[in-house]
Amino acid sequence: MKQWQSNSLAVTIVSAGVCLAWIYSLSQYRFAGIESTPQATTPVGDTMTLTGTLFPVVSIPFNATNLELFVPANSWVQKGQVIGEADTGYSGEAINEARAVSEEESAAVSRAEATLRELDVELIGARAAASLAESELASAESAEREKERELNHRDLLLREQVVGRFDHDAAASDLHSAASARAEAQSRQDAASARVVELERRLSEAQGRLNEAATRSPEANAALRQLEGHAGRVPLLAPANGLIVAPEPVPGLVGIARDATRLCAYARVRHEEIHAVRVGEHVSIAVDGASELTLDAQVSDIAGVPADAPDGTDFLVTFQVQNPSGATFSDMPVRILLQKSVH
Repeated sequence: MKQWQSNSLAVTIVSAGVCLAWIYSLSQYRFAGIESTPQATTPVGDTMTLTGTLFPVVSIPFNATNLELFVPANSWVQKGQVIGEADTGYSGEAINEARAVSEEESAAVSRAEATLRELDVELIGARAAASLAESELASAESAEREKERELNHRDLLLREQVVGRFDHDAAASDLHSAASARAEAQSRQDAASARVVELERRLSEAQGRLNEAATRSPEANAALRQLEGHAGRVPLLAPANGLIVAPEPVPGLVGIARDATRLCAYARVRHEEIHAVRVGEHVSIAVDGASELTLDAQVSDIAGVPADAPDGTDFLVTFQVQNPSGATFSDMPVRILLQKSVH
């Protein structure tokens, strides 16, 4: 009887030990599972999985202060449509600068007009001088021809011994003088003509400057009137047809995507993991809710300054996305898989 009780006690103790060992093993397994739960950035083997967002590329950003949109993001708008309002940002300094520009442009018009008048007067005188030089050249050429005929006649008389050598040489000297006078007249006429051409060129350039100044001056005056007459809030008009895009990962970026099929993705990478990401690296992007769609992409930019996050700091990484199918997405969650770089 005592032997049986001893055996029963031993079996009971062994069974209890086995149960305790099983419970301990199970608890260790569960704790290990809790500790290895993946975070937003999950290394998987040689790859890293990032959680990101897909947006169309902003082609025309809004450079506006205190912008308030009247239409929600991801809305299609037409060029010229009122889509919001913003502060004018006009200050007394800006108005003074605009007034200085307006005054300078008005002065430029006055200077250009004065230059044009001076060149007009010079050109009139140059054309008169050129006309006189041309008339003098014609007279000199006529006198030269007359002296040449006279010398030819004296040649004939000399051969017939009607006149002597002295008269012949005098005629030759007169022809030489007439030729020299004609050459000088030709030189004066050439210079006068060149002066006319030069003044006409300068006059054309001055007219061009006047036309430019006459265009800029009203524009500067209009800009000044706008600054002086508009203060506070002004309407914001859509600069082109397109999609309103306001990527939440990029604070302050709001604009128009003219081509919604040009895509980019944004993701935030923890400070201790950013060393594994390099500009130019190729990645695969899986679009949530579209199991068959995977897009190729490339790291196009890594923020140089980290941003504060609830659990530390992280860096904004931008991806240029290839979209051969022409699908459109905006504010679409995605998973980004890239090879971990070894450095």
